[in-house]
Amino acid sequence: MTAETNPAATRRIRLTYADTDAAGILYFAAWFPWMERLSVEWVYDKGFRFDRMRERYGAAPVARATTCDYTGPTHVYDEIEMAMRVDHVGTSSYRLAFTMTRLPETAVVARATLTLVCVGPDGRPRAIPDAYRSMLQEAR
Repeated sequence: MTAETNPAATRRIRLTYADTDAAGILYFAAWFPWMERLSVEWVYDKGFRFDRMRERYGAAPVARATTCDYTGPTHVYDEIEMAMRVDHVGTSSYRLAFTMTRLPETAVVARATLTLVCVGPDGRPRAIPDAYRSMLQEAR
C-alpha cells in the first residue's frame, strides 16, 4: 500500500544540502528523519505525545522496522510532497506508509513504510492503547 490515496497527513519540504551527498543527490537515509517528523507531528496534532503515553496508557510506540524503495532521483533544492497514511493496525503494532513525490511534475521518487510497536515499561510488546487505536483506525 502507498500513501498516495487517502493520506492522513502531508507535508511539503525542500531538500537542502543536509539531505544530500557530496554530489547533491539525496543521501539514502535522508527520508527517515522526515518520515519521523511527519508521523510524530501528526500524532501530536491528534493529542498524543509518545513521551507521556507509557505513563498515561501503560504503553507507547517505538520504531520496529522501516523500508524504503527509491524510485527516482532527487537533488538539492527539489520540492517534495510527503504523504503518510495508516496502512495497517495490528494488536500491538501498526504500519505507516509514505509516498514522496517530486513537484511540480508529480514524479514519485520514493515509497516507504515505518512499523511501530507499542511497548510497556518493561520494553515488551503491549496492546495498542484503546484511545490510540481508535485514532489510528479513524485515519484509515
